[in-house]
Amino acid sequence: MRYQVLVLDSEIKELTAGTEITKFQMLAARACSGDEFYNLEVKLCHSEKSILSTTPDDNYSGNTPKVLHANPTFRANFSKDEWYGFELEPPFKYNGSSGLIFEIIYQGNNDGDIMSYFDSDRGRTLEARTLTGAGSLQGMQPIRIHYKDNTGFIKQIQMHPINQVKVYCKSSPGLITIHLRLNEQSKVSIDVFDTKGSCVKSILSNTNMVKGYHTLQWDCTSISGTPVSQGIYYSQFMINTQPVAKKIIVKTNQ
Repeated sequence: MRYQVLVLDSEIKELTAGTEITKFQMLAARACSGDEFYNLEVKLCHSEKSILSTTPDDNYSGNTPKVLHANPTFRANFSKDEWYGFELEPPFKYNGSSGLIFEIIYQGNNDGDIMSYFDSDRGRTLEARTLTGAGSLQGMQPIRIHYKDNTGFIKQIQMHPINQVKVYCKSSPGLITIHLRLNEQSKVSIDVFDTKGSCVKSILSNTNMVKGYHTLQWDCTSISGTPVSQGIYYSQFMINTQPVAKKIIVKTNQ
């Protein structure tokens, strides 16, 4: 398995030339209890890319990645949504202007799915099943970078996908609850469509929403106020310029 994460220079503006990066962490997408990874290596490299290509070696922008962590047998023990990571030895010295590519290479018995978390800003992570073949592009992986400031104090930068959207039906019929997490102030539109592509309800229209968690509800009624039929619908989000579509299932009281 070969896994790359791209960090843009705009996301690490507080790092200056010579800043030492000491640790790299990721957010576990699932729980692991004793899962083993073999011949694990963590590499770090400067890159001028703004989006990854599907060929891992092309993403280095002509630079040579440095192996900063190696472990012949890494045993994973952590819960879902727990941060896990790797100490970098020696620390990586940042050049003050480029983006960064963190790369993890290993062999294992779980296909590496603990690293796949959320797909929003496509082209920020690359997952390749072999060391030489092309991979598939995904969204931004939640990560943390630890670094030393100019006084030697350890600080961290945490990066998440730009926005996350989660939709689910509550147990009571006739009500859809929408959970929305925004990592920045955004303009949000939410429309509901039936399987024929017709808009049945507009929940939000270009509404300014602050950074953080939001909960909204749809009472499963149409634009005219009448209850919609039981079945499959699609919620279409537009968060700034980022479209997100989610399937929802409406259950009626009947």
